[in-house]
Amino acid sequence: ETNLRFGVACNTGVKAAKADIVILLNSDVVPKRNFINYLEKHFQDPSVFSVGCKEIEIKNREEVISGRTEGEIGRGLLVHWQPKDQSSQNTLWTFGGSMAVDRKKYLQLGGFDVLFAPAYWEDIDLSFRAKQKGWKIIFEENSVVYHNHETTNLSVFGKRQMEILSYRNQLLFAWKNFNRKEIYDHFLWLPYHLTVTTLKSRGLFLVAFVQALIRWFVYKKDI
Repeated sequence: ETNLRFGVACNTGVKAAKADIVILLNSDVVPKRNFINYLEKHFQDPSVFSVGCKEIEIKNREEVISGRTEGEIGRGLLVHWQPKDQSSQNTLWTFGGSMAVDRKKYLQLGGFDVLFAPAYWEDIDLSFRAKQKGWKIIFEENSVVYHNHETTNLSVFGKRQMEILSYRNQLLFAWKNFNRKEIYDHFLWLPYHLTVTTLKSRGLFLVAFVQALIRWFVYKKDI
């Protein structure tokens, strides 16, 4: 069997599904009992696009909680972080590996964009496009899953390539989604990133930039 990677596999699965609400779970995610009940109630609101789970990871014998995020455009790129407040409310995006989504809306958007293949930022991009439609992106603290983060990607790509992919797709997200003013600011800041960020990342940002250019033009040629 061929591994289609995350985005394509999800798109194929959602298209084949029959239910109105589809739950996406990574293979390294283990949900707690009744986690579905807390997700499905949100879809009584027809404006909800997706609902994300609270993820718990065990690190050094301590629970690390994630799931709700915030973000802003700074220095010409979208940057994001995890706030201390992890209560049920709106979130920047729902994690692709632990979320429920309205199937019809998902298909209307075309699902995860293969521009970002094989990994990273496709779920941020999907949530961004859903918000542009006026749909809600929700985090639900009571829907809990245990997630051993990035074990699959780490074994397939290695840490260095994972960092490059993250930088690459951060750039691709900007080129695809920023408005005119934002993209203008992005290119004003680009010399800074090609020097300072490249040095701070031990050269990885520059590699990612070259890969992003190649990916962008190959992708545009194929569509």
